[in-house]
Amino acid sequence: MADRGAYPAEGMAKRKAILAQMIAKFFRHTDRLYPIVPIMGMVRNKVMPSKAQELYQGKTQCRASTHILNVMPDGRIFPCPDLLYLPEMQQGSVVENWLRASPLQPDPAMPCGECAAYGFCRGNCMKNLYLAYVKQDEDYRREVVEPICELVRFMGEEIDRHAPQEWFARATLPVRKLITDCEVYEYVEIMP
Repeated sequence: MADRGAYPAEGMAKRKAILAQMIAKFFRHTDRLYPIVPIMGMVRNKVMPSKAQELYQGKTQCRASTHILNVMPDGRIFPCPDLLYLPEMQQGSVVENWLRASPLQPDPAMPCGECAAYGFCRGNCMKNLYLAYVKQDEDYRREVVEPICELVRFMGEEIDRHAPQEWFARATLPVRKLITDCEVYEYVEIMP
């Protein structure tokens, strides 16, 4: 693996080692929860895959595509706070009194549907995917998106090593409820 900006090879190895430790700690108990949101969300999507379909109408898990509005001081409305500089991302205006659905949606250029992690990742960060695949920023794709996707796939493999369905079946009712109904899922996507 080549050095990639914020994700050099040695940094990736360290991140994976830390993620493996966190995932092992997460699965250590069935009567209490080690509340790490990305792990919780992935486990929920793995043990209850229909929940992700139901909650997001089959769309991405990124809230900028479904749940979030960012209103600027001048009244313009954008889905993602990181894409305020792109005029095509404006989805409305308080001043002009209009609003449309978020333009930050899955696009055929995004390879997510073919990825082995899609069932539990659900597309992750739409900003990253938009810049990498729709805007075709190859450096951003290579240096940011691909390493993040690699980490998400790694997390999925590590979670599978701990038999999440069996763990969930043994978990106490309060723990299962936190996995299935944690309100924070409505505000964050899975991002290692």
